[in-house]
Formats: sequence, C-alpha cells, structure tokens
Amino acid sequence: MLAALRFDLKKNILSAPFLLGTGALLLLCLMTSCTVFNGAADQPNYNYIQFLFRADRGEMMSTYLYSDICMFSRGFGGEWTAMFLPMLTGLACVPMLCDELNSNNFRLCVTRSGRRKYILSKLCAAVITAVLMIVLVTVIFGLFCLVAFPSPQEYIDLAEGKEQAMLRHSFAFSEYPLNALFASRSRALVVLSRLITLSLYSALPCMLSMIMGALTLNKFVSLSVPVMLYFAVRQLAVSAVQSAYEEMRELPKLWFFEVRERFVYGETQFGEIMHLPTAWFYVYPIAALLLLGVLFYRLMKRRVSV
Repeated sequence: MLAALRFDLKKNILSAPFLLGTGALLLLCLMTSCTVFNGAADQPNYNYIQFLFRADRGEMMSTYLYSDICMFSRGFGGEWTAMFLPMLTGLACVPMLCDELNSNNFRLCVTRSGRRKYILSKLCAAVITAVLMIVLVTVIFGLFCLVAFPSPQEYIDLAEGKEQAMLRHSFAFSEYPLNALFASRSRALVVLSRLITLSLYSALPCMLSMIMGALTLNKFVSLSVPVMLYFAVRQLAVSAVQSAYEEMRELPKLWFFEVRERFVYGETQFGEIMHLPTAWFYVYPIAALLLLGVLFYRLMKRRVSV
C-alpha cells in the first residue's frame, strides 16, 4: 500500500499539471479584490497586485483591514477561486486516473498490488495531492502578505485612546476557533485555522472530480462537471442570502453552500448563522470525504475487476 501510494504521489506532485494547478490557484488569490470600500464613488477596486503597486502608504494605513493577517484571511474569498477548486485540485490526479483506466494500464498495478491497495492508493493520493497544493499556495500567499503589507502592531502604534483599544480587540482574533481554544492572540493560530479549513474544503471538490473520473472515464467531463455543480449550488445560495438581506431576515442555512462565504468566514460565522457548534464546520467535510471515499471505492471496484 505504502509503495503504491508513494508511486502515485510522485506521479501527481512531480508533474506539470500539479504546477499548473498550483500556479493558477495562486494567481486567482492574487487577482482577488482586496479593496475596502469607504463609500467614495471614485474609489478604485484593486486586486492584490494592483493594490501593492498603486496604493500609497496613506491608503494602506487607512484601515487595519489592510494589515498582513487581514489581507491573508481575505485572499481566498474570490468567487472564481472557490468555484474552480474541483478543476485545479483534480488537475494533477484525475487525468492520470482516466488515462490508466482507458488504456487498461491499471491491470498491471492491480495484478502486482491487488485491487484494494490500488484503489485506496488512488484515493489517498488524490486527497494528499489536493491538500499539498492548497498548503503550498497558502504558504506562498502568506509570505507575500507578510512582506507586502503592514503588521497589526503598526496600526496599533498609530492609534490612540479608544481607537487603540478597539484595534487591540480586533487583533485578538478571538473569533477563530484555535485562538479561542487556546485563549491566544497568535496570528500563527489564525493561519493554522485557515489552513485546516482550506485543506478540508479543498479535498472535497478533488474527490468529486475523482468520482466523476471513475464514473465517466473522461477527464474533461470529470474536471468540468463539478465546477458547474459548484456554480449552480452557489447561485441558489447567493439568491437565498440576497433575499434574506433585502427582507431583513435571518440568513438561511443555505448560506453554508455559498462557497465564497464559507471560505472567507466559515470558521468565524458558522456557529452564529447555522446555530450549531463550530466543531460541526469541520465534521461536515470529514464526514463528506468519508462518504465520497466509500462511493469512489465502490465505483473503482467495478472498474478494475480483472
């Protein structure tokens, strides 16, 4: 099993599609809008790259939301970033799976290692590949924010009185589960909390693409159908959320399936909106991964019968 897993991981990670998916995901993060609007009609809407080169020091220090940790937290909130995750995370493993099944090359691997080990290796390699991709992007994007934007302390030093106390409270990050759990103000725990969320919710769309690959044996369909599914579900959620805002009602439970909101505010607002313990925010992707894993195993068991 371990030998097969190492072989599949090597094929996935040391491949051009893995680098392409990682680069595309990082670019989508950098192209996300990061402007905090102050109501001015002529205020430009900058993405991260534009903001870095066009915004002056005064604009950068105008609100603490331009601090390194706040910019990092909002970086994965792009509409297209969330919706293209099934394609980008599956890019390194789904085409290889389809090619193996279509060419019958899987028979040699199944003969050597057995059907069960072959399927489990593909499943685990796909999840690990998706997680490694998002970890790599998160680390690079985090370092970019750390270097490019001011630290929270710079905003605190410039403030006085009540404003300074407000900033200290904002930079306590008590709304993040790990900070609340350890009663800490650490930015590292915020990053770790974000990383756990991004990893769990990035493995899900990858598994959807893998299931489509086992079902259709077509890599283009397998990568595109989950994206369309994400888009359709998101549109339903956005419509429900907008109606709630317009009618000044409580946000519906469908908010959870608004992919962008889930990626940006999942850990911090899940309990308040869904009226469930925050732990359920993490139970859902783990349970869904297990169910999708069982479905993938059953589909593949029929495909690789020799």
